Amino acid sequence: MAKTSSPAVTFMIEYTEPQSQFVDYTNRKDKVELDNELSLENSVRQFEDMSDEMLASIEKIVPEQKLDFKKYIDYMNRSYATQMQESNTITPLFNEKYNQAPEKEVSLIKEKLDIAYGNGSLLWKGVLSFDNEFLAKQGIFDKETKKVDQRFLKESVREAMPYVLKQEGLSDSAFWWGDIHLNTDNVHIHIGISEIESARDKIYYAARNRVEYKGHFSQKTLKSLKSNIFNSLINEQERGKILRQEQIIANVKTDLLSKVIGKNQKPIETEKFYLEQVFNHLPQSGKIRYGSNSKEFSVSKFFLDKYIDSYLANEGKAEYQEFKKESFNFLLNYKTAYTAEEKNREYEKVRFVEGKRKTSVEKTKGFDIDQLLKKREQDLRSRLGNKVLKYMKENPPTMFENNISNFSENNQKLIEDQNPYATLIKTAESWEREGRKLLDHAQVINVKVPVFEKDKNGEDTKNLKYFEDAAYYDIAHTELDPSQKGKISLSGLMNLSSDELVELINLVKAEDNEIEDRQQLGIYRYALKLKVLEDQKYLLREQNKVLMNINPIEADKAFVAFKINENKEIQRLADLSMSPNWKMKKQEHQVKKHLQEKYKDVVQLPIGKTTSKVLEKQVDRFKTEYDLVENLKDQSLIELIKGPGVTKEKYLEDLGARIGIVKTKYDINLNNKKIESSLDSEEKANLKRANGKNFSDLRKYYSILISRDEQLTAAEKMILEHDKPFQYLPDERSFTPRQTVGTTQKQMNNQNIGNVSSSFMKGLSSALQAGKDKNLQAIRKKARDDERDEREKKNRERN
Repeated sequence: MAKTSSPAVTFMIEYTEPQSQFVDYTNRKDKVELDNELSLENSVRQFEDMSDEMLASIEKIVPEQKLDFKKYIDYMNRSYATQMQESNTITPLFNEKYNQAPEKEVSLIKEKLDIAYGNGSLLWKGVLSFDNEFLAKQGIFDKETKKVDQRFLKESVREAMPYVLKQEGLSDSAFWWGDIHLNTDNVHIHIGISEIESARDKIYYAARNRVEYKGHFSQKTLKSLKSNIFNSLINEQERGKILRQEQIIANVKTDLLSKVIGKNQKPIETEKFYLEQVFNHLPQSGKIRYGSNSKEFSVSKFFLDKYIDSYLANEGKAEYQEFKKESFNFLLNYKTAYTAEEKNREYEKVRFVEGKRKTSVEKTKGFDIDQLLKKREQDLRSRLGNKVLKYMKENPPTMFENNISNFSENNQKLIEDQNPYATLIKTAESWEREGRKLLDHAQVINVKVPVFEKDKNGEDTKNLKYFEDAAYYDIAHTELDPSQKGKISLSGLMNLSSDELVELINLVKAEDNEIEDRQQLGIYRYALKLKVLEDQKYLLREQNKVLMNINPIEADKAFVAFKINENKEIQRLADLSMSPNWKMKKQEHQVKKHLQEKYKDVVQLPIGKTTSKVLEKQVDRFKTEYDLVENLKDQSLIELIKGPGVTKEKYLEDLGARIGIVKTKYDINLNNKKIESSLDSEEKANLKRANGKNFSDLRKYYSILISRDEQLTAAEKMILEHDKPFQYLPDERSFTPRQTVGTTQKQMNNQNIGNVSSSFMKGLSSALQAGKDKNLQAIRKKARDDERDEREKKNRERN
């Protein structure tokens, strides 16, 4: 069996009603050597993470931990025996005053315990256990002589205990004592804590059916105790190393915080958009912190996270990478201090209720450095977010842009004379377009603007006529118009991914402001529609790059040409769909309608729109593809188009199902029209029965269609999130599709497709097709569902 690593310091604690006899056992002089104080301390570990062997050892060496009150008192009465050093009545017990408490101090502690017992206070019994290897490494334990520097250990406990008492809210009458046990393989320190007059909260304990003082100590207290003990015991070299690392990390944090926001900061356009949205969506009242989960703050926090992502990937990138590296190294030094290295090892968790031993099977948490790093990074993000929010509160959005330098020198002087504090000035119309309105006391800033001669069409010429005054207003004299909050830059939203836009839509829907939210939802959904089309175009373009750079065998050339042309037509449809209708020419409208009828996804195709033209175009397309696939020789081409593991038989079955879906939807649509126009009840009943069968057939066809597993969805996301048009990437990635494709194209030139890397073909084709087949449809469905909900909501309002 492999040897498991032991944590440097472990700690277990339980509580009971206090009793004076407890001191007798912990003070047994034969358990320690008063002339041998050569000891060390190690990093503490939670009781829940202790191994079975460790628990057994502690229960053996410290037997009173597992006894009920009566047996515990009897045991201590029998075991109390202490030898005094010559004329001095000193004992091994130590506390905040003594390293070896005199007999009168021990008697005083016992008197306090008697009073505490009478007052109903609690007694906490704790055991600190140290790994001897750790103590030896720090120079506190001598392996050869087995001597321990007890003074050092006692001082470590003495320094840590005030924090424990304060953190747990114990009263000023609280007192503690300890005793070191050396007759084991590991050094143990037994600690007792109580208070004469308890300040603890009282709670009801169902197991004992009574109200008692709260006995449990918080995990924060226990972890801090272990941390304080550990830090006090490490040697100067280790302590110096850790202090240097802590200082480096603190300095990096300071640098990141100093640059995250400020008047001298020049954010890129994307970051400027995020900051504007953070400010525009901030709640009008109440104190907001980054950690807030309020609905009113959710949209603002969404954009704040995007800004932090961008900052850490750009201006703060170097410091952020250093922060992660130094934090990783720092945590490694504490690897044995906090938890066992072994993870998910089962152990028996022991508790004592009314003196009875209760056990349960638990698993060790282990040393999860990724989780610890994540917590540190989250803390950093929280501090960065709060810094931005504080700055926005103290400095309204003048930080977004300063446009005074854009005016002529004469106008700059005019502006300064009228308002020396102006930073960003625009006309009232411009502010309105940006969703802001003038304050009642808004000051006019007159600026000279040129007036040009007009041509016969009313357009400006280059011939200057004169200058006239134009009214401008500084941003400080404006405020966000709640009714115009939906006016958001589409170009800014296009920096978000489809998944992020879906998340944003859900956040807005969760808010309570219906008028405001409806306006925002409209533009977010439109941005989502454009983003889906951008994603689709990108996927098709990447697939065509591969198809156009392969050299298929003669029998397969027609299939490759067919798919290339199909992809181009779908890209053309995406381009037309992204163009506003009023900008399109008549011929473009006709092309768009033709392509929609031909390429509308059969699953999403509405039954009411499955016309004869749609049927003809869709069936013709699928039958052509069916014939080409039937004659296909190269299996790798099928995997390129449909994904790894898809056979020719499955591909053909899929095409057959798609033909069946279109035909069935057409039949249902035709029957519905007949039902609507028929006056014959028997004919209507027959048509409805026929449609019932048709719907049953549809479900069977749907079950045949090629599906994608979760792994393919992950691959698809990998490609979608890399190097896309208008896509700003907030963090580094290990995979860039276009670079991979470019390299592979060189290898594929003048070669048969069979020579292409199998893993590349499978990975790329799966991701491309998955994006076309599944994720994009899911996003489109989400957008449609949202629109349907909105329509229903409007209908209810009208009624």
